Amino acid sequence: MKRRSRNTGRALTIAGPKSAETLRNADVTQRPDYTVTETVDHRGRVLTNVEVAVIFWGRYWSSTSPAPSISSDTYYQAFTGLVTGPYMTGLSQYRGVGPGIMLGKFTNDSSDPSNGYSDSDVVDMLTAFFQDNASVPTPATGHQRFYAVITSTRDSPTTVSPAITAGSTASAA
Repeated sequence: MKRRSRNTGRALTIAGPKSAETLRNADVTQRPDYTVTETVDHRGRVLTNVEVAVIFWGRYWSSTSPAPSISSDTYYQAFTGLVTGPYMTGLSQYRGVGPGIMLGKFTNDSSDPSNGYSDSDVVDMLTAFFQDNASVPTPATGHQRFYAVITSTRDSPTTVSPAITAGSTASAA
């Protein structure tokens, strides 16, 4: 049985495998009249009123000369736009998600992440950072806090669990 497009009625063609380079450069686009016909909510954890603290980990963020090409301010502005802007407002249809708030931008330059850092290294760093810096909001009952930990591009984790990672360098505890 041949499958046909719902929008055009034309037969669908299944292409052979693409090279990794082709896939890396591919953009996925949908026509303006494309309709999502089904979504499934698996009832996972949803941060409806997220509070985000962005922590830049390592001396890279405070003493690199010349300064990093993408500054900590640029990263913080990106987080702010995502968390407080129309993206989160648009998620209101998903179990009451709404815009979040930013708790601040913090730099921990008292230590550097080791190449191959792990979940426990991130947790240990955050624990010590909370103890040494009263200005950093700590986890609190009744608050949906997300700690985005940003390292330099030269530092990479070994394996970081999906429960902790949002992207390759943003972590929550």
